[in-house]
Amino acid sequence: MDLKAYLTTCSARTLAEAVGLRSVVYLRQIASGVRQPSTLVALRIEAATQGAVTVEELRPDEPWHIIRGKAARCPHCAAKDAAPCG
Repeated sequence: MDLKAYLTTCSARTLAEAVGLRSVVYLRQIASGVRQPSTLVALRIEAATQGAVTVEELRPDEPWHIIRGKAARCPHCAAKDAAPCG
């Protein structure tokens, strides 16, 4: 579920407080795609939403398969003789 959809199920203020954000506006900007969260904020959002919104959705530019220790799931990394991503 993306963050915008998730915010239809709960208060943006409640989620912002759970994540430790001072600004609900910032959270809404992340949800609408205007701003990108830091890696730390993305991790906090995933934790606060109990995995309903994932870091992979929030920060697709990060190599989460490596960060999470699941490099074998990356088709590139699993390819024979391929150098690992990252």
